[in-house]
Amino acid sequence: NMTIKDIVVTDELEGIEIQSGEGYEVEGSTAKIAEMKPEAKVEITATYTVTSDDILAGSVKNVATGTGTDPEGEEPTVEPGDKEDETDDLDTTLTVNKTISNEPADGEAFTLGETIEYSIEVTNEGNVPYYNVKVEDELTGLSETIETLGVGETKTFTATYEITATTGEEVVFGGSSVGDIPSNSIPIQVGGRKLTEEDRAKLLSVADGAYDAALAAAGVNNDSDWT
Repeated sequence: NMTIKDIVVTDELEGIEIQSGEGYEVEGSTAKIAEMKPEAKVEITATYTVTSDDILAGSVKNVATGTGTDPEGEEPTVEPGDKEDETDDLDTTLTVNKTISNEPADGEAFTLGETIEYSIEVTNEGNVPYYNVKVEDELTGLSETIETLGVGETKTFTATYEITATTGEEVVFGGSSVGDIPSNSIPIQVGGRKLTEEDRAKLLSVADGAYDAALAAAGVNNDSDWT
């Protein structure tokens, strides 16, 4: 029932921004009202961007308070205004997408000796940042660490792999024997693709040492002298 002057409204929420409006002036993180008569009302607008810390906390609590001077020069009693809003549930979605970024020489499939180039994308699709993300690819030997991966951020890595005659489960042995080389030591399929006669001819025309190494990796001994 009295006029209050020199009113200063302060919002305690760190990071909040008070917007310009009618009936008050913005000074930093406060709103100043010169005078308010009994039953007068001034609406102050402020904006705030929810952070990952708020997501982890589960809510945003906002408390605003004010000061002023009554006709007797005293500071009136103020009841702080507070509001608490829930935030989204925690989302820790992290996706890894691996694609081939080059084309095979024949335009159809990679053959023996060709190099496959991979692009590996790691994306934070959640609502909190990730720290010290380890990215490993067993096939190519890639091993990297992402110190910080922010919300919506993507990191891209490149890696290569050369198709060889001994690629573990990716190689199928069989076919007809050649000289002293048993049939079960001749690769006929690599990476799910059957080798052509030209591919097989290349295998059988390499130097003894190179092919011996390939056979040894496949668990086959070759003591013959052949070209």
